[in-house]
Amino acid sequence: MNTSSAIAACILCLAAAACTPPVPAPPDLAVLAKDSGEPFSADMTLLKIQGDQLLQPSGVPCPEAGPCPVLGALPSPVPLALDIPAGELTAQLRKPLTLLADARPDIAFRDVCLRVSAGGVSRCLGTMLRPEKSIADWLNSMESPAKLRLVVRQSGMEVVTIHGKIPGPDRFGPSIPAIGGVHDFGLLAKDMAMLSAKFPDEREVVLLLSAQTTFQTAALAMDTAHKASGGQLSRFILAY
Repeated sequence: MNTSSAIAACILCLAAAACTPPVPAPPDLAVLAKDSGEPFSADMTLLKIQGDQLLQPSGVPCPEAGPCPVLGALPSPVPLALDIPAGELTAQLRKPLTLLADARPDIAFRDVCLRVSAGGVSRCLGTMLRPEKSIADWLNSMESPAKLRLVVRQSGMEVVTIHGKIPGPDRFGPSIPAIGGVHDFGLLAKDMAMLSAKFPDEREVVLLLSAQTTFQTAALAMDTAHKASGGQLSRFILAY
């Protein structure tokens, strides 16, 4: 193929990608701003969480005991997307995510697309899913220079680094208190911008969520940290 033909082929390829229609987002997903997340592909293997059940691609729940054979049979690596309703509580996530990890242990070491709605279009929040008990190993590793953790509770959010908790107005309370039961994502953005500048080599953030935290809140926290850092904080680890 000569140079002109190669350029023409590239233009056609780009045009085809640009014309690929976006995938509409189901109405029950977490809602973020239009420019949030990464592209979602309809070719991904899509699993769903419903209550405390993990649904296979066919929509059939995985068995509550023992491995989920359909998931175990999927090729590895497989692009995996996960639908979590916006109102799903962390307490409900632990059981289905444990089923997923038992069926596919490799899931813990790579990104999974958590599907969200951005302007009504399906987008991905690339996230690693790790059991909470494994976070101690992460803290002892040398991979993360800041050891940045975001603890989300109903009372507010705690931002913790290798040097300790970022102080809030009350040194015994959260770094960012909730105001009237509403989390202050504007103040979170300021803290994330400051920390990404202080730790320019840091890419990771671990999310530790209280049992009553909704997935909507978790998605907003990840999106806020990513944007406030100018995209530097791009590897989110959701502990369950």
